[in-house]
Amino acid sequence: MRKPARISATILLLALLAGAFSAYWLFGRPRIDALEGASLSGTRTLTIRGEGFGERKGGGRVLLDGQPLTSISYISWSNKEITVLIPGSADSGIVRVSTPLGLSNPEIVIAEDRVPRAANGEESPQSGPSIASVEPAEVEIGGLVKISGINFGSDIHRSAVRFSRNAAGGGDSPAGGASAPETGADQPGTVSPDDPALMYERWDDKTIQVRVPEGAGSGAIIVSTPQGDSAPFTFRVKAGTGSKYLFDPAAYSVRFSVKLRSRSDKPQGTVVIYAPNLPETFSQQVESVRDESPAPFMGDYGRSTVYKLQELPAGETEIGRTLLVKVYSQETNLDGYRGSFGAGELPGFLKPALEEDALVPAKDVAVLELAAKIAGKERNPQRKAALVEAWLSKNLAWRATPSSRETPISALKARSAGTRSTALIACALLRAAKVPARPVAGFLARRDGVSLPHYWLEYYLPAVGWIPWDPVLAEGRRPLGFDGGFDDATHYFGALDNRHIAVSEGLARISPLLGGDASQTAKAPWSFQTLFEESMGAEYVSAWEEMKIVGSY
Repeated sequence: MRKPARISATILLLALLAGAFSAYWLFGRPRIDALEGASLSGTRTLTIRGEGFGERKGGGRVLLDGQPLTSISYISWSNKEITVLIPGSADSGIVRVSTPLGLSNPEIVIAEDRVPRAANGEESPQSGPSIASVEPAEVEIGGLVKISGINFGSDIHRSAVRFSRNAAGGGDSPAGGASAPETGADQPGTVSPDDPALMYERWDDKTIQVRVPEGAGSGAIIVSTPQGDSAPFTFRVKAGTGSKYLFDPAAYSVRFSVKLRSRSDKPQGTVVIYAPNLPETFSQQVESVRDESPAPFMGDYGRSTVYKLQELPAGETEIGRTLLVKVYSQETNLDGYRGSFGAGELPGFLKPALEEDALVPAKDVAVLELAAKIAGKERNPQRKAALVEAWLSKNLAWRATPSSRETPISALKARSAGTRSTALIACALLRAAKVPARPVAGFLARRDGVSLPHYWLEYYLPAVGWIPWDPVLAEGRRPLGFDGGFDDATHYFGALDNRHIAVSEGLARISPLLGGDASQTAKAPWSFQTLFEESMGAEYVSAWEEMKIVGSY
């Protein structure tokens, strides 16, 4: 008869513990009820009102986007009110109060002095875009956002959705890739999708559906069109179990050129050159075009700039441009990453990164069988990537000078590959294992200013974004005397230094404009594109020079 009594006592004890835990959860944790000064304008003084802050600061802290304010930021602290001074460099973000009893609910502050405003004389807001709602109000990186309102127009090529940048990017870091339409979407403090053709899933006068780009942070959404900018609308970026950030920017002045020599002593025919556009990504920004000759025929055609030479002159003609490019080192924190791609949840902008194409043999039988063996039943994409990295480092030898006839499949069978094939094999195995991946072609910047053609890759993690991986440098190799970068070679799996200058990400499919009598499809190995030049009625020879670093800052 004692057993029921013991059970009753156990149940009572559990009930008391549950009640105590609930009381702690409800009343012990700090709670924010209101913010005064949440616009972060003027003096940037913020007053936080609520409960459970503690009469003394003690171990309490105010967090802005997860980062604690410095000790000199605190003006006053009491159980129901905290006043702090927000640094002038801080952007829009999430505010929380942390005490030894827990973390408060999140609230948003918006740096209004960093929100772009319409200049005097521009059209009134009534004639420009206006946001009525954003659904859902909180979305992770890569998630789909529906923006409803009016006057969004249909000129998507000169319009953009701008998100507040993630303040965790630090300092002058962009913390994300940003496009730069004519509406001024490159203004400080905002980031827009870097591939509008894939990231915008709908755009009409009243509805926009857009994927949250890398580098976006909690704060505001703004719709920019040729008719002006909408008022900012509050929005939150949902934190995931992994993160990445930028640091240590480097600026390079790079020179691109193509030399054409006519085989005639008089003007003849037409030649079209498709020069690759350097991508603007999470870690790379094209700051300006220093000089360009001749003027381009089209500035953005299939991720290339088009130069059209009618009546090709006799002798030699040079097409060239010099760009100022800023590149950041990037780091990731993925130790506790738990994301995954659910059934049917893969967004459209990632589908090309899972398909087989002319570069990546993701559907080859040998690749599919090997990927299945490596990944097994693993579902976590980060762990899949780590398994692929471990297999490659153990089973694939690197060759500094591969055969000119080497392909990713022949290299995989031989268990020996050059830099290009190594990156493409890694991409193929990841895609076959259902992890979106894309190869990157570009250059390494040596400390003496020499640029070295090079290849690496990126794979995508839900709620985090594109993760860098340089499989050759990760094995401690230093091709062509590369003398920069991280001291710890293993860092190149998941991080990248500021000495990688990307020219193309994935395969750029370019359609011919002329349909002429001759075309060139393999003129520059450091750019992944399907077409480089066309001609009609012109006889000539061409030489694509490797991009040169003409200055670093």
